[in-house]
Amino acid sequence: MNAAERKAARASWEGRVFRNGWEEMADFDALFWDRLPVEERAEAVWELSKELHAIAHPETHERRLPRSAYRVERR
Repeated sequence: MNAAERKAARASWEGRVFRNGWEEMADFDALFWDRLPVEERAEAVWELSKELHAIAHPETHERRLPRSAYRVERR
């Protein structure tokens, strides 16, 4: 992603200051996620899950199925 693409992406960002505590922030957060289509919410959850797993288990972070997870049997 180049600088122009990053700038274009930031143009749609929305920022707020919450002065009335956590409840106001939680309401805004719920509205944000409700505005996203289900597919985008699922994608966001999957990306966060992968990141958290990589942080929690750095030694097992693999990009492919480990060899010990399957076996081949001749018929």
